Amino acid sequence: SCNELFGAASHLVQTASALRYPVFIDGENYNGTPKMTKHPLLCEQLINNFGEDVQALPNAVFLPLGDKVSEALQFLSKQGLLDSDRIIGGLPHPSPANAERIAYFLGKKRREELSVKTNPEKIDMARQEIMARVMSLV
Repeated sequence: SCNELFGAASHLVQTASALRYPVFIDGENYNGTPKMTKHPLLCEQLINNFGEDVQALPNAVFLPLGDKVSEALQFLSKQGLLDSDRIIGGLPHPSPANAERIAYFLGKKRREELSVKTNPEKIDMARQEIMARVMSLV
């Protein structure tokens, strides 16, 4: 369970960033633009650093937080550095800007309470796919 993974079984969890070092674009924190997979320096960092980490963990399952990291992991998969079956994408990025999406994803906010900025169908599909992928691991 999640409780176990962040408690008694925490030795089984490795948290990491797709980009190992802090990234600033025009003096601001990197927000996913430009894409990691399109920018030469960021792509090199992704492949040479995180790609090596991925290969050192041959049985790991990866849970990217947000679309940008999911895209980066799929890129590594296409490069032959990571088996796509080991990627469970679809989790919303844990930023304050995603608070409503996260609340809905977790069942803490009802569909009819969502703003027009939140796409419940996309979140529902992601949750179903995640659950199916997790169940396939058991």
